[in-house]
Amino acid sequence: MKKILIVFIILSFLFIPGRVFAGEKKVKVLLYKDPAYVEIDGNVTVSVFGENFPLSSLFIYQEKEEKGDLRLRVGVFVNLKDALNYAVSIRGKINSKKVIILKREGKFNVDIGSFNSLEELETFKLLYKSIIPFSMNKEVSGFFVSLDDGRLSFEVERKELEGDFSCIHGNEGFVKINGRRYRGEINIVKHTFSIYFINKVSLEDYVKGVVPSEMPESFNIEALKAQAVASRTYVLYKMKSGSLYDVTSTPDTQAYLGMDKETEKTNRAVSETEGEVLMYGGKIITAVYHSTSGGFTENNENVWHSSPVPYLRGVDSPYEERSPHFSWTKYVTNYRVQMVIKKYIEKNDLPYIGEVLGFKVLKKGVSPRVVLIEIIGRFGSITLRGTTFSNLFGLKSTWFTFKFKRYKVPFVHSFLSMVERTPFFRGTMNKFVGFFAAYEEKTYRTEGVPPRRWDIVEFDGKGWGHGVGMSQWGAEGFAEKGWNYKEILSHFYQGAELVKLNEN
Repeated sequence: MKKILIVFIILSFLFIPGRVFAGEKKVKVLLYKDPAYVEIDGNVTVSVFGENFPLSSLFIYQEKEEKGDLRLRVGVFVNLKDALNYAVSIRGKINSKKVIILKREGKFNVDIGSFNSLEELETFKLLYKSIIPFSMNKEVSGFFVSLDDGRLSFEVERKELEGDFSCIHGNEGFVKINGRRYRGEINIVKHTFSIYFINKVSLEDYVKGVVPSEMPESFNIEALKAQAVASRTYVLYKMKSGSLYDVTSTPDTQAYLGMDKETEKTNRAVSETEGEVLMYGGKIITAVYHSTSGGFTENNENVWHSSPVPYLRGVDSPYEERSPHFSWTKYVTNYRVQMVIKKYIEKNDLPYIGEVLGFKVLKKGVSPRVVLIEIIGRFGSITLRGTTFSNLFGLKSTWFTFKFKRYKVPFVHSFLSMVERTPFFRGTMNKFVGFFAAYEEKTYRTEGVPPRRWDIVEFDGKGWGHGVGMSQWGAEGFAEKGWNYKEILSHFYQGAELVKLNEN
């Protein structure tokens, strides 16, 4: 039996270009996709296919019964309500086994089980003959999704399942998942081959969970207000009718950690900008943002494969020195460079270029971030976008320069290559390389192919993130200089208009 266990312990805006109507649609946030374990607390109501289940605790799992689960079938019903009523009526009279409602082929079967042996099952039948006049032995196999509190269970075959099949409502305005509270409700949805846990929440409550997840509460209130408007605008741009979900809860879209991250200050930033969004030409803008620009943001077309967007132009952001990501250094060994590029070439079916000899920047942006970079090999070269290159080597941004270095003593290179091959030490390579700085030759080459074989490449960079739109640390810097949130937004999203949502 293969089982993925998901445990629960139980104790509105529509966008039309230029107009958004409150109360008609909620934000759908993906919290989990096929999670291995989830725990929920709170005063909640659990419903399955529209029927409320009287569950004091709830386990949800995907279970594959290959050999067959030995059970006693005690009823067959054409609707869930009748099956549920019967299951509840006998649950209180049976202490040793679980009552299971199994949806299969359009019918709702009520089973008792499971049993370890036929002998155990027959003994059980004799003990409860007066309570269960009708029964038959069954071996149940298949791939199920189950809702289970240890005493009462609902099962449905995955192949019969599609769309929303369960909803958890927070009776006190929230549902607690893995120790974190979320406003609104949780929908459990089967789509294609996966199970999704989606938080449906009002727009303003969603923004309350995003602002402190994306920006430190210690930031100036005007920076927090700018973040609230940007986050509200971004999610409205992402909302599409008929989509399974609008955004994830991760920084891939916007970080969203629920109501436990909320503070009085961050909620104030949301309430004092309630309903305010950015528009350009009568449409909601793509209000992207990032942590730290390094002093200058970038044009969108220099970062992504996209046409120039008039409100996503590179602008100065001169007050970011307090950011821990304002400047940075990262070392990468020759061995690592060879392995990363070799793997990338093989994965993307590119021409073999042999040993990597060096790099050459072909194009820079306005910031100046690297837009295109050439990887020079012994038998040829390939050209990568700066974003691809920085992702391959784990660089914080595409604003970087590089130096090739060589060690005077051969054993240093050999030792570092050995360390690089050991997974346990890969996260501390910068410390190892820095320790051997005294053994470096003072002959560097920053472009093209170095005259001699190199041991490491040093990347010196600025900023963290893609560099497009609002810099969060830049917003904080401007706010500390006396700018209000409207001025901050106007600077980073040039030409965009701040408007209030239509509530009529």
